[in-house]
Amino acid sequence: MYRRLLSSALLAVTVVLAAQASDKNLRRCSGSDNPDVQIAACTALIQSSRETNEIVATAFYNRGNAYLLKEQYNQAIQDYDQALRLNPKEVGAFSNRGYAYVQKEQYDQAIQDYDRALRFDPQDTQAFAGRGNAYAQKGQYDQAIQDYDQALRLNPKFSTAFYLRGNAYTQKGQYDRALQDYEQALRLNPNDEDAVYSRGFLFLDKLRDYDRAIRDYDQVLRLNPRRTQAFVGRGLAYEGKRQYDRAIQDYDQALHINPNDAVALFWRGEAKKLKGDTAGGDADLARASQLNLQGKR
Repeated sequence: MYRRLLSSALLAVTVVLAAQASDKNLRRCSGSDNPDVQIAACTALIQSSRETNEIVATAFYNRGNAYLLKEQYNQAIQDYDQALRLNPKEVGAFSNRGYAYVQKEQYDQAIQDYDRALRFDPQDTQAFAGRGNAYAQKGQYDQAIQDYDQALRLNPKFSTAFYLRGNAYTQKGQYDRALQDYEQALRLNPNDEDAVYSRGFLFLDKLRDYDRAIRDYDQVLRLNPRRTQAFVGRGLAYEGKRQYDRAIQDYDQALHINPNDAVALFWRGEAKKLKGDTAGGDADLARASQLNLQGKR
């Protein structure tokens, strides 16, 4: 009798502990500052035999989101596939899988996913912006702008849509409109380093306004001191002003962060040659060429 009571008590404790573990995994799977913790919790729910299909579908979706944050796009896509197999109305999986396809440069698949997301929710501003970005990556800038326009009609304070539309106008050579969009994006979000960087590129590469380009790259580097492209961009602006020593200092900074930055090596080589350091310049250019060849293998 005592043994039977003890066994029943242990079973009850086991059930309670299992329920507590499930609750903890549900909380961690639904969101965590650490994507690895989120992945572990979602995996536990997926592998559990006690959870409903709805909970397992949500766990696949949340784990896909964690993989997306870790830039593990293949794993994210696989999880979104599973989430949609179990729950075809897991609408967020379409948009997020579309984003993963964009990162993998599979733009047609991305557009199809954004189309599906918009059939479920025609007011989804993120899906319009995401589809616009996919069109832009394909070079279809007019379609991209139409999607950004729609996103902004739905949400006039959507700073990312202004930034992305600015990029599309830059590619179309409509620099005044691009500048207006970057500035509106920055009025809404002054710390948007991508918008500042893109405006700096516009000043540098299209408008040849090197002083304003330098100011923008300065701001980018205040926001993100390890953004090597901003050091290279600022270096090019200094080259445009024929300040080769300052340009080389910026390329040096980029290469301190990433010694295998072929772009920084190339432009440092060019700057050295313009300064009269032919041997140093040729060495940098040779190393840049070698790195580019390695990257193509």
